[in-house]
Amino acid sequence: MGNSIVMNRQQLSKTYWINHLNLAMTALALYACMSLLPASATEAVFKAAVPKHFPPQYSTQLNGEPTGFAIDVLNAVAARANIKIDYQTYESWPQVMAAIDNNEVDLIPNLGITDARTPRYLFTDPIEAFPIVIFVRDTNSKKIKNIADLAYHTVGLVAGNVAKNHLKDNDSLTKITYPNVRLALFALLSGEVDAVIYPKQAFIGMANIIGVDNKIKIAGEPILEVKRAIATRKDHTKLISVLNSQLSSFIESKEFEEIYYKWHGKPKPYWNMERVSLLVIGSLLVIFIFVGLWRYFSLSKLNSRLRETIRQREKVESALTATQNLQRTLLDNLPDLVWLKDGNGFYLDCNTQFEKLIGKRREQIIGHSDFQLVSHQAAQNMRTEDLKSIAKGSAITNEEHVVYADGSEVEIETIKAPLFDYQGDLIGVLGVGRDITERKHYEEQVTRQAHFDNLTNLPNRFLILDRLSQMILDAKRENKMVGTMFVDLDDFKKVNDILGHDTGDAILLEASKRLCSTIRQGDSVGRIGSDEFVLIFGGLSDEIGLQIIAEKLLSRFKEPFTIKDRKLVITASIGISLYPNDTATPADLLRNADAAMLYAKNEGRNTYAFFTKSMNAGVTRRLQLEEHLYNAISNDEMQVFYQPKINLSTRRIVGAEALIRWSNEQLGAISPAEFIPLAEQTGVISEIGKFVISHALQTVSGWQKLYDETFNIAINLSPRQFKDNGLVQFIEQTMTAHHINGSTMEMEITEGVLMNAGRQVSNTLTSLNELGIKLSLDDFGTGYSSLSYLRHYPFDILKIDRSFINDINSDSEDYALVHATIDMAQALSLTVVAEGIETEEQLSALQEMQCPLGQGYLFGKPMPANEFEALLKQQSEQN
Repeated sequence: MGNSIVMNRQQLSKTYWINHLNLAMTALALYACMSLLPASATEAVFKAAVPKHFPPQYSTQLNGEPTGFAIDVLNAVAARANIKIDYQTYESWPQVMAAIDNNEVDLIPNLGITDARTPRYLFTDPIEAFPIVIFVRDTNSKKIKNIADLAYHTVGLVAGNVAKNHLKDNDSLTKITYPNVRLALFALLSGEVDAVIYPKQAFIGMANIIGVDNKIKIAGEPILEVKRAIATRKDHTKLISVLNSQLSSFIESKEFEEIYYKWHGKPKPYWNMERVSLLVIGSLLVIFIFVGLWRYFSLSKLNSRLRETIRQREKVESALTATQNLQRTLLDNLPDLVWLKDGNGFYLDCNTQFEKLIGKRREQIIGHSDFQLVSHQAAQNMRTEDLKSIAKGSAITNEEHVVYADGSEVEIETIKAPLFDYQGDLIGVLGVGRDITERKHYEEQVTRQAHFDNLTNLPNRFLILDRLSQMILDAKRENKMVGTMFVDLDDFKKVNDILGHDTGDAILLEASKRLCSTIRQGDSVGRIGSDEFVLIFGGLSDEIGLQIIAEKLLSRFKEPFTIKDRKLVITASIGISLYPNDTATPADLLRNADAAMLYAKNEGRNTYAFFTKSMNAGVTRRLQLEEHLYNAISNDEMQVFYQPKINLSTRRIVGAEALIRWSNEQLGAISPAEFIPLAEQTGVISEIGKFVISHALQTVSGWQKLYDETFNIAINLSPRQFKDNGLVQFIEQTMTAHHINGSTMEMEITEGVLMNAGRQVSNTLTSLNELGIKLSLDDFGTGYSSLSYLRHYPFDILKIDRSFINDINSDSEDYALVHATIDMAQALSLTVVAEGIETEEQLSALQEMQCPLGQGYLFGKPMPANEFEALLKQQSEQN
């Protein structure tokens, strides 16, 4: 009987410890499967900053996760170095650089090595080298061959790219910086810039994604080659050492070759989801084998110790209990949902977060299935996912909309994996869930910002072009037409300047509502610029419907806008282009509609126009002018003409106005009204302005010595010239070189210079006045606020616009206005110059009003210097 009692105690002891070790085995298996989640809080994590759109180095998947060549390389090196990477995505390169400079992140996966960056960051050994090249539109590929050919052209750069720093001292380029490569590519395609300077592979990758690679070309040889490497903060010397220790062998490995080919057009990488799944399953099996062996040897030792003493057994029991309590504490403090079911769907265990989801305690959950805890439909969905993971034999990931017991709704990302014992028999299904509600909201916000206008919530240029592409495909299949309307609000800039941007925004919102109310279901309205909207119409049989809609839109815009108790009338100009009549591509349709809209504006605004081939001729003419304008001065095609300024009482020449003229061998004589606005837009006006100042002062210097030392010269200053910080210094140096007294000089300024005058304009006018130069307000009376300008700026001369002089003898109102202007000027001690005098009757009327000075065809047209000097010589001889 004694032996029987001992035997029973031994059997009970063995059974007791086997049960406890089974529990420990389950906990360890649960911990092993947790490796399917991101790295736990106890592991070291290095944060990496990456831009969203920089293919093939960086890109963003639909689920928001970063990908790309640089990401794959860093992941591989990090795995070898046994470190973890947490990626932080940013909209642009400046944000990426700011993140590492502000210590928000530890490293950048792939960054160009430059002299400016080397003192700021630590770099690994180079991973690759990339060329920076000049990209141009296909139509410009023959005109631009190198960086020198881009002089006086507009060049697009991308913020944060090394090309921008490389070209910072090149003042011959007009540079526009864009926040990302996508916008720079669109700017090149739309003609906003003439070229983009950017890394070759990244720009071509973005063009391939958008499908416009056939629209761009590489001009000439690379202007720079930059090596790329992993960059860290300066304080991460140990991290750089660890990365370098793995990098050289990795670059020589097959894995690097596969990653390189994956992102550069070669065969797909060796690793895929199936192989990764096999690797994960194999790792789990290894862990299970290890745990099984550990359990076997541990049981042997425990049994031997149990036979020795009950006290030792109690000590081990206490240790096991502490371990179980620790594991339970860890599970219950995880922010994620964790649960374990058997093969039939009944719960074996769960943590505190899962209790909150179900609304029941752990004891009430264990032993029950989903069909006993949640709705039938929800339970059926959960069971289906469990069976999928069991059938697959590996982990599956899913996103689920979950309603907590307290009624709160969240988005959960779940990972479910089947657990097998060492014999291959199913133990159950382990599930882990993470709340991704905030991430999903952020992804939706980013997606919306990328495709919709922030103010009006209308599609932006990118989305409207995408919808237009789809409409064209449908129309081609159905043999239909697609219409594009380009709508521009007339004089909207004046509303912003005078009434403020709040009022302008309110008008834009109301305008978008009016546009949306006129379209059919299936059509679209988008905002692509400040006051520019695009309407697209699909499935058209003819153009009559578009004509009706255009007339309806014009009628709607004639209705006043009520903004802050004010009624404003803002009309619109509309351009219309049709597929397939005019063109076959979305970009060309938009461009043609834009050209038609400009034609409508030139026709008087508040109207619409259909695109015609003659409008293309106007665009071609502009391109020809722009091409020849850049070299007009160097080719000696520019010449300064002089128009006499007359003392009206004596009819003697007392001065002249210097005017630029251009004659080209191919284009002939070009009107200033045609090329001056173009020179303003392209920036060439600054060079032309200096040309006029230099030649005029040189010529007048000789006339003053020969004929009249008080001879006066008037020179026009354009709005663009006031942006030149060196303008006043250049004028002063030129005056000194030709011995010109400031009192014999006038600088003519139009109201356009003063409408948006800032501190720089005011400072420039003050500096010119201090040099003794007289300031003349040109075209007086044609603007909105001419009188207010006389109060705020030190003007000496008023030039009455020719539009008032034309009808001075037949229109009593014009006569009265001119008379009043002359009287006012005399009261303010200002000199008056009447422009456009063409008849003796006009001269007599001005003499009666005691107007002192004038100019016009009655006295002489603008003429070359030699002809003007002949008049001076004749006048001198008559004396």
